[in-house]
Amino acid sequence: MIGRILGDRYEILERIGSGGMSLVYRAHCSYLRRDVAIKILRNQYADDAEFLRHFRREARAAARLSHPNIVNIYDVGQDEDLEISYIIMELVTGQSLKSIVAEHGPLDLDDALAITDQILSALESAHKNGVIHRDIKPDNVMVDESGRVKVADFGIARAQGTGTFVPGDKIVGSVRYMSPEQARGRHTDARSDLYSVSIVLYEMLTGAVPFDGDSTIGVALRQMNDEPEPIHRVRQDIPRPLSDVIMSALAKAPTDRFASAGQMREALEAARQGRSLTDRGRTHQGMDDTRVVGRTPGEMGERGLRGPAVSEHRSRDSEAYRSNDMEFEEDELELPRRRWGWTAVIWILLLLAASAVVGYSAYWVWDWFAVPIVEVPDVQGERVPTAEAVLVEHGLEAEIVASSHDDEVPANHVLSQKPGSGNQVRRGQTVELTVSEGPHWVEGGVPDVTGESRLSAQVSLENVGLTVDFAEEYHDEIPSGRVIDQIPEAGARVQHGSEILLEISKGPEPRPFALPGYIGEEEEPTREDMEDKGLRVRVVRESADLPSGLVVQQDPNPGTEVAAGDTVTLIVSEGSDRDLNEDVITVSVPSEPDEQVIRVELIDRRQSARVVFHDRVQGGTELDIPVYWSGEAARVFVYSGDSPIEAITLRDE
Repeated sequence: MIGRILGDRYEILERIGSGGMSLVYRAHCSYLRRDVAIKILRNQYADDAEFLRHFRREARAAARLSHPNIVNIYDVGQDEDLEISYIIMELVTGQSLKSIVAEHGPLDLDDALAITDQILSALESAHKNGVIHRDIKPDNVMVDESGRVKVADFGIARAQGTGTFVPGDKIVGSVRYMSPEQARGRHTDARSDLYSVSIVLYEMLTGAVPFDGDSTIGVALRQMNDEPEPIHRVRQDIPRPLSDVIMSALAKAPTDRFASAGQMREALEAARQGRSLTDRGRTHQGMDDTRVVGRTPGEMGERGLRGPAVSEHRSRDSEAYRSNDMEFEEDELELPRRRWGWTAVIWILLLLAASAVVGYSAYWVWDWFAVPIVEVPDVQGERVPTAEAVLVEHGLEAEIVASSHDDEVPANHVLSQKPGSGNQVRRGQTVELTVSEGPHWVEGGVPDVTGESRLSAQVSLENVGLTVDFAEEYHDEIPSGRVIDQIPEAGARVQHGSEILLEISKGPEPRPFALPGYIGEEEEPTREDMEDKGLRVRVVRESADLPSGLVVQQDPNPGTEVAAGDTVTLIVSEGSDRDLNEDVITVSVPSEPDEQVIRVELIDRRQSARVVFHDRVQGGTELDIPVYWSGEAARVFVYSGDSPIEAITLRDE
């Protein structure tokens, strides 16, 4: 990357650092004529579209922050040709807090508090702007030559999909400094940053973090479960009020910590002056002192019945009607004879049906007004015997119609009721109850999957109703892809749906080695050799004064330390449209030193120096190097390191 220009303005000058997800370079901005730092994402993140989307979004959010204790972010960009994403930020000269503590050990109390105050000032500004850091650690705190603190990597921790401890996309940050809720993969807010600041302060004052261990899993467990040793017991000159403030900020529950960075600053200042705060600013967000408890039958009391009382039956005397017979002489009046037939039958049936409907309706209306109306009480959450007693007290019946597991409602307590509370029903109606069976525990506890393959372990755990998350660690003994450890441990009693964290081996940690020189070699053998070494190969083709298929240039340069998984870019010739001369030169390498870097450059009629050989070789070796040039003559210059050792003239004969 050295010498590359990004965004048509940033010339990369030198590499100044590296991290788990990025490489950092010093670069010069040609527009503003100043040096900047460029953070370039490692190649393994280049193809992760979701990661890049979060990375750019969070980096832009961090770029809006402006504070004297925050490393400024100037720009976010992407180079399509090189397939890289990068951040342009302020170049801070000085030391990281990590190197200061490593070099000097425990710091003076006033110095440690001054540094912490500046970190909290930066976080106070960021939190007010809605940005949570999530990866506060000494590596991300720079102290410049004037003593000013600069907090770096705002927003990057939230964007990254992998890190020091990352199962899936849920947990980000450095495990020795992360809060318990981060270790569990739960929601984080400003109070999570304050927990991390407290661990940084603890380390500044004692020279060690409160929770450490040999594995990521072990440290995460201690963060979640163990209480830290009070700092005044570790370092005797720490005032008790200051120890209380730090221990308060290290509370396991976020609601027991300070509510904001400003409150923590005030508490530290009070402790520095020897005062003890009665109210340390801790807050239970969204909570008050009111508690809602279940009602007992005695507390509910007897509710008055609603609706009309039972009506009294009233009787009426029947009246008898008599009619006098009328006699007619057939010769006095002759009436037409009526034919009743089916018409009369239909009318009679209709009258009977109407009478039945009216009678039936009257019965139910009478019954409704005769039976009192009651309001259904709320028995949800009550123990079943209590719920039944409350319902009977209100003139209702109880019937258990179903049961199911529930993680929150204890066994033999009411989960739900039908009809619900507040409904108006007739006395004597049945209320249907669904009862909790309590949490659904995994039978036999968590299976032991240590040593199994990643897929086999996942299937075993999911088959018993558990969910799985992963973290990866290097391990010298356990093969890649096998389970190193699990949280919770085998046999632990857990509920169905609980998450099990598996630590998966990545095999032995890659050892760095010097990159060989491939200039002038054929593409395919070069690619095979690099892949055998575990390197990733990126090929760029361009026209050059070399036969097609030969390596023209490589990045990084020969001799650069690389490790398995790193990417090496090869520029491969597509051939030349000029007539090329070919020759073989013999270079005698000096016998001293035993190993030296030989570089051979060629200048032809194009008057541009081109490297034709660059590699580390043994002293006293003779090299036969093929060269190609255009024109009538060319000059070849041979260097051992930066010292010229030979010049050769080539002519077209």
